Amino acid sequence: MQRYRSIYLWSILLVFLFSAQAFSWSDGVWKPSDYSNNFWIQTYTTGSSLIIVSADGERFYVFLDPDVSDGFDVPELFGKDASLEVVFGQVGTSVDAQPATAKAVLEIAGETTQYTLQQTFEAACGLATLDGDAAGDPLSKLLSGGLLKR
Repeated sequence: MQRYRSIYLWSILLVFLFSAQAFSWSDGVWKPSDYSNNFWIQTYTTGSSLIIVSADGERFYVFLDPDVSDGFDVPELFGKDASLEVVFGQVGTSVDAQPATAKAVLEIAGETTQYTLQQTFEAACGLATLDGDAAGDPLSKLLSGGLLKR
């Protein structure tokens, strides 16, 4: 069991470190109001999006949609009997303090569960730029010692 947890954590780390991120407002951790599942969402400059779903951090499902311009609706990436559809709704901002929301339909082994998700944690690179403007690569600036400004 520990082996699978290590593989899972390393795969998440590699995805976050070595990918071309779009730094979208939807990136981050999303949860339903009952906190029954975690949805890690990441978008890429190619127009694709990756969502990892896990209730306990040990069993997980990975969904990759190569083109989210037509919505997010795909089967599980590694062939597990699961599919996920997500429709993003309200966009949250730090000005109005409204959380971002989404509707998700997760089907696992023929059992369908509908969720209303709220963004619990926004990806750090989506919160602000390090020098106060939107230009440049925020991760590179962070690693080079820039200061985070809101």
